[in-house]
Amino acid sequence: ENHNNPVAVALFYVKDMSHTYHRTKVDLNAQQNKLTGGVLECLYSSTPPSHTSSSQEHDTTSTSTTTTTTKNKNKNIMLSAVICEGGPKAIKRFIRLMSVRMKWTGEGLVEQQAQQPQPQPNDDDHNEDEDGDDKESVPLTLPQKFNTNNHCHLVWTGMAPKRLFKSFNFQACTSTDMARSVFENKGVGHFWDEVLQYHHHSYNQTTNGIMTPANAAITVKLTSNNNNNNDN
Repeated sequence: ENHNNPVAVALFYVKDMSHTYHRTKVDLNAQQNKLTGGVLECLYSSTPPSHTSSSQEHDTTSTSTTTTTTKNKNKNIMLSAVICEGGPKAIKRFIRLMSVRMKWTGEGLVEQQAQQPQPQPNDDDHNEDEDGDDKESVPLTLPQKFNTNNHCHLVWTGMAPKRLFKSFNFQACTSTDMARSVFENKGVGHFWDEVLQYHHHSYNQTTNGIMTPANAAITVKLTSNNNNNNDN
């Protein structure tokens, strides 16, 4: 890659990047493809706190109090933005990893764990050398459970005159304002706005902020169709 030439950029929304499997694969592929950027995880409050009158508070029963407490717990959720920049071929490989190859809900990995409690080198799906990535395997014997409502969406891809990041890192933020400032300091604050806009769209398609399997399947199908159209 000639660093004097414009670089390709890809921006993703990921609902849940907490699993070691996903974090390892993303980081490993970014390093192998010499990509810069990173994963920005943000604690997000989906709705403002509700206000009740004093009379309503006196009339609240223990059952309704429990229900309200449960709903409030669902208001704080994590969301992630993944941005990567590099050569056009490297970005194409990374987009394929995120949009097609990555097992965001852990499909098939649980069965592999049961059949192969001691992972062997180059198991899983890391032998797909046609793209020149994934030379190492990711351990499957992990104590974490996969989020079955997880999904990834390619928010934007295009070209930039130069790289904005020096390396590929993971960073956590406690508010959306803090997350936006990270992008804003690089001159691309609108990237976070686009990620948040997609999050609002997907969140509105769910019940209590949890994406149903049907909606998740629709998202995956739309992403796959968009990729096929772009290839054509």
